[in-house]
Amino acid sequence: MNDEPKPEKSDRIERDAEDIVEAGRELAEARERELKISEEEALIDAELVELQRRKAELEQKKREAQETEVKEEQRIAEDLCDIQNNHGQNGNGGSPGPFKGEVTITINTVDFEEPKGTISYQRVVELAYPDFASFPKATYSIMYERGPKANLQGVLSKGGSVKIDEGMRFRVKRTGES
Repeated sequence: MNDEPKPEKSDRIERDAEDIVEAGRELAEARERELKISEEEALIDAELVELQRRKAELEQKKREAQETEVKEEQRIAEDLCDIQNNHGQNGNGGSPGPFKGEVTITINTVDFEEPKGTISYQRVVELAYPDFASFPKATYSIMYERGPKANLQGVLSKGGSVKIDEGMRFRVKRTGES
């Protein structure tokens, strides 16, 4: 008997062996791809956890800001109530507005309560520019309107004063240095 494999059978075994080697390579590549995908999933999961932590942190900050806002609104409401009550004690019947003996004037679109009578150039500058002391050499141009009948409108010069009336308006500009 002849122990040599038949050429046909030998070729088939060789092809099967090559197929097995190729399948092993493909299996190794598939496992490598699966490992990379698993690593990517782990990274995505870690990023998701971090995003959820940051979201929770931001939501906490938002809640704290809202609580602060509510407290501030309550404080403002209480202060307003106190102011209105103080006005009532000063003979103004509790209604908002200037105290008895005061008028509301507007300087550069901001309302101020000032005692009836006259207002000086210096006082108008102080109200218009609270930082005026930081600019000792600055000069200011002051124009007014809606004054009393005797001085409906005009220019207030340095060192001067003018009689004021309810609703009087002043425009003050820092014009330079003297």
